[in-house]
Amino acid sequence: MGHVTSALTAAARRRRAVTGVLGGIGFIIVFGSVATVDAKPEKRVLILPLVSDFLPDNEVRQLDKAVREEVESAMRGYTVLPRPALDLGSMKVAAGCAADGRECLALIARTARARWVVQVGLRGTRKRGELRIDRVDSRRGRLRRYDALMNDVGRASQRELRWHVAKSLGRRPPPLTGRLELVAQGPTLDGARIQLDGVSVGADALRRVSPGLHRVVINKAGFRPFSWVGAVRPGRRARIQVRLVRAPPPPRRTPYTPRAPPSVAIVEEPSNPVWTWVLGGGALVAAGAATVFGIQVLGLESDAEDANLDCSGADRDDSICEDGRSRALMTNVAFGVAGGLAVGAVIAYLLETAADDESETAAQVGVSPTGDGMAAAVRLRF
Repeated sequence: MGHVTSALTAAARRRRAVTGVLGGIGFIIVFGSVATVDAKPEKRVLILPLVSDFLPDNEVRQLDKAVREEVESAMRGYTVLPRPALDLGSMKVAAGCAADGRECLALIARTARARWVVQVGLRGTRKRGELRIDRVDSRRGRLRRYDALMNDVGRASQRELRWHVAKSLGRRPPPLTGRLELVAQGPTLDGARIQLDGVSVGADALRRVSPGLHRVVINKAGFRPFSWVGAVRPGRRARIQVRLVRAPPPPRRTPYTPRAPPSVAIVEEPSNPVWTWVLGGGALVAAGAATVFGIQVLGLESDAEDANLDCSGADRDDSICEDGRSRALMTNVAFGVAGGLAVGAVIAYLLETAADDESETAAQVGVSPTGDGMAAAVRLRF
């Protein structure tokens, strides 16, 4: 069983060797025929096929085409050799080298009678690709390497890849910008005003937008403003689906009619006649005291009659007569005070309730001297 396995392995090695030799012969024949057309190897460039470990073949071919176009544009005056029909392994066999590195690339370039050889490789993942561009001078054996990172690598990465290739070849390309494309969904964008980050711009300004986060606002008469916020990636195109929505008609204006202020009913509670009650209560107390004193005076007069006393004559100094006179004086004073308080209560009542009465009420009090003393007068007007 071991002899069979060894035989199969040896046969496979022989097939690979034969394939490599035949490929090398074809490699020499193809580029040797080109060399007969251009006998100046100093002006020849060999571009090896782009190598990627995560992209499908169709996308690799598209990116490889972009690399060749950019090298032809950047290295004017050089003849770019046709795309090799062999893979890198067959070209290594034809050149007589096996290991990777600048020496092997230089041998491949010499075999193809080229001064320069360019190799582009993409490693990593589609989300984060690692770009490496090697350019080797076959005459001096000098390697020039360029490394960069590319995000979201795919078919849309051609412009970004060409920018990196141009920079790796010593050119100074303008800053890599992105592009915004407006796609109308419904009403057209004719006559619309475009704002980029708050600044009014034309449609041409959207073709060269710096990478990063941006805000686009579109205004058109009769429609509501359209707003978009998103990121612009270097070398990429962002499509904005613009759907304009018609604005509602403006509200109808009605003439202004001033309205009268609302009426407010003011309810005033009747005031409490405090002084009326105070004076009236004082008058009642004084009248009560005068009544008590008057009853006592009547009792003393009856005692004086029973004792046959002459209080206005000889018995004037008798205790019963003196006591009767003093009680009579107190009775008169109490009745006078009661009368004065009663008059004051009436006046206070009229003054305190004048504001609650709809009719005009006025009271005038006057005091004037008379021949026998003082006279008081009260005049009321309703």
